[in-house]
Amino acid sequence: MNDHLNATTHSSGTPAVLTLKDIERIEKTISSAPVPARPLTTADALVSLAPAMSKARDRGHTLASLVQLCEAQGLHVSERQLSRAISTARASKPARKKPASGAPSAT
Repeated sequence: MNDHLNATTHSSGTPAVLTLKDIERIEKTISSAPVPARPLTTADALVSLAPAMSKARDRGHTLASLVQLCEAQGLHVSERQLSRAISTARASKPARKKPASGAPSAT
């Protein structure tokens, strides 16, 4: 089997002769390369912050005050976005088990 691919020349004038070993090395390099970091989207940020936002709402913060806090930190969101994120986080939280009827209470 021929180890060389078609020999051509790049526009820079250097020969583009690659062997199968070269291809395997390139493939290994690509496969092991770390995934580049990308900036978080607003949606990603809200998913991460939703539990804290929910607790803040429980402590008495309004959506408007949370929007102001977010914007002061560089996260531009609307009240509607916050409301949806908090609702989604609360809906996905497992419900607490109620004590079985007739069982003695912990009080």
